[in-house]
Amino acid sequence: MGVEFDGGNHGALPEPWAAPFRKALALRGRPDSKMEWYLIWARRFAAWLAGRPLHLATRDDAEGFLTTLASSPRISGWQVE
Repeated sequence: MGVEFDGGNHGALPEPWAAPFRKALALRGRPDSKMEWYLIWARRFAAWLAGRPLHLATRDDAEGFLTTLASSPRISGWQVE
């Protein structure tokens, strides 16, 4: 799937999942300084799903997304890990 991984939602309205996702990350002790990157990667995954709802994503979807990332010359191995 040819999704450009450029980050951000470019001024769009917040996704309905963003606030609960941010809260879950905070409850798990994720630092605020990293929060935006978690949201960027979640948006990229949602875009990769090509219109399918994020809440219906499967483990196979996540693994496919990571495989796509790993094959991209613009993404380093540490970003996939």
